[in-house]
Amino acid sequence: SQVFKFDPAGGFLLKFGRKGEGPGEFQEAEKCQARLTGEFMLYEWMKQRLIFFSQEGEFLRQSTFAAEEEIWGSDVVLLDSGNTLYIGAPEDPDAAIRYFHLLIADANLRLVKKLPERVAAESPFNSPRMNLLNSYIKYQVSGNRIYAYSQDNPEYELSIYDLEGNILKKVRKEYRKVRLYEEYKKRRMEWFKNHPLSRMHKMEGYFPDHYAPIKELIVDEQGRIYAETYELGEGSGQKRTDILNAEGAFIGSVFLEEAHKRMIRDDLLYALQEKENGYQKLVVSRMLWQ
Repeated sequence: SQVFKFDPAGGFLLKFGRKGEGPGEFQEAEKCQARLTGEFMLYEWMKQRLIFFSQEGEFLRQSTFAAEEEIWGSDVVLLDSGNTLYIGAPEDPDAAIRYFHLLIADANLRLVKKLPERVAAESPFNSPRMNLLNSYIKYQVSGNRIYAYSQDNPEYELSIYDLEGNILKKVRKEYRKVRLYEEYKKRRMEWFKNHPLSRMHKMEGYFPDHYAPIKELIVDEQGRIYAETYELGEGSGQKRTDILNAEGAFIGSVFLEEAHKRMIRDDLLYALQEKENGYQKLVVSRMLWQ
């Protein structure tokens, strides 16, 4: 329940925030974002609210999403247009399957636009089955563009929008379908059998035949697109990442080690990877273009 701020060399500058329910307090922040305006935003998923601080840690204000929607995931992004990008669905307690869309809200966190990207999620209360692959909407913002992809889409297809949610381009590419790895299916089924949803609601877990065409999506400052797939390389834990330019033209592919999260800044690739002892390490690599 605290934020730590460091200088570019890793020197500690300050910390702020505390656990609580009052103004500027929070239980657990799921996402943070520093803005060019000088503000610092935290997203608290349990309360579905945004909390704003100055970059010196002074509490400024907070706002809450509309109560009629359920927010899915923690990747809430503030756009330079003043709007907010997030994934959500209308509350529908009787639905067996709920459809979560990529949404845009205004500065007051009221829904203004629904983008075509969507994923289906079975309700533990009204559906007898659950897809154990877990599909998501992957999206990134770079400059004045939104890049999005739905893992429910069986095709290798990316969408590029402006900050108002208007479609600019569809990017498609041929790909080779990758069947689900048996190790992954075994691990997920063991997790599901011990999960309260399985025991309390007697849901049956199932798997599709193949992985989604794209696993993760990264976009750098120049608009280059990095689409990680499930295709394995020769080395243990390596997966293929396709690289496309800002217009969606294919540049090439590279096999990268498995990572929990990646980020690209100034041709540096930051990867959060797991060590043999279970701890995580931050690996920084320089990207060389030929």
